[in-house]
Amino acid sequence: EEHASLAGDKSMDFFAALFPVEYVFSVNELAASQYKRKPQKIEKIVVFADPHGDLPAASQNAVWLERMHGENIRLKTFVNKSASLENFKKEINSSDIIILSTHGLYDANNPLRSCIVFSDAELTLGEIFNDLVITNNPLVMLCACESGVTRIGNEDGAGGISGALLSAGAACVLSSHWPVEDISMGYITEEFIQNLLNHQITPSEALYNAIQNTRKLDKAAIVGRCQELLTYMSDKNQASASQGATLKLHKFKMKIEKSDNPVPFDQFNIWGGLTINGCGWHI
Repeated sequence: EEHASLAGDKSMDFFAALFPVEYVFSVNELAASQYKRKPQKIEKIVVFADPHGDLPAASQNAVWLERMHGENIRLKTFVNKSASLENFKKEINSSDIIILSTHGLYDANNPLRSCIVFSDAELTLGEIFNDLVITNNPLVMLCACESGVTRIGNEDGAGGISGALLSAGAACVLSSHWPVEDISMGYITEEFIQNLLNHQITPSEALYNAIQNTRKLDKAAIVGRCQELLTYMSDKNQASASQGATLKLHKFKMKIEKSDNPVPFDQFNIWGGLTINGCGWHI
C-alpha cells in the first residue's frame, strides 16, 4: 500500500530512483567491506547463464558480452549445461566480475536452504557460509530471483545469499529482493557492465545509470527485443530452449504490445528490488 500511494504521487519518487545507493547489513559487514576495499582493474569477466534453457535473455546477454568486451578483458561464458557449480568453483577465485544469470530460490521455512541454481547442482546459503572461500574479492552479479532476500529473526546469517557471498570474500554483490523479469534484467545487465567498463564509476553508480536507462525504454524497443529472443530461441542451435519458455516469452511480448504504458519498464516492481550490497569494490 505504501508503494502504491507513493508511486501515485507524481511529486515524489523512491530514494533509489534519485541517488546511487550502497547497502551493508551490519557494522561488521561495513568493516569487512572497507578491509577488502581496493582499486579494481577489470581483467576477467565470467558469465554463468541460463542453466536450464528457460532464460533466453540471459543466454543472449552472454552472446552480447562476447561481442562487446574490450581486447584487454578476458571473457569466459558458461551457458546451459556448462553453467555448472563445478565450473563456478573453478572460476570464482580468478575473476574480477562474476555474472550469475540463473534462478534463485528463497526458502522461508529453512533460509539456509535458499540457493542459486546451476545446471548440475544448487549452491545453498548454508554451503556458501560453511564452504565457499573467495580470495579475489570480485564483484558478483546475482541476476536471479530473491537472491537478496533476508528475514530479520531467521537464522540465515546477515543478509541472506548476498550477505553470505560478502562474508565469503566478495567485495560487492548485486542482488534482487524479489522475482526478476528476464527481459528487463537483460537490459539492466548490459547497461550495468557497459557503465563499469566505459565510465570508470562505482557499482552503485553503474546500477543507478542502468536502471534509469532501462526505465526509459519504449514499447517498440522492448517488443523488438522480444522478437529477437524468439528468433534466437528458434535457431536450430537452441534446442535446449523449452516450449514453456517460448510460450512465456510470446505472452510477455503480447502483454507489452497491449500495455497502455509507453515506457513499461518504468514500473517500480521491475527495478526497485535491485540493490548493491557491500562497498569494497571500486575502480
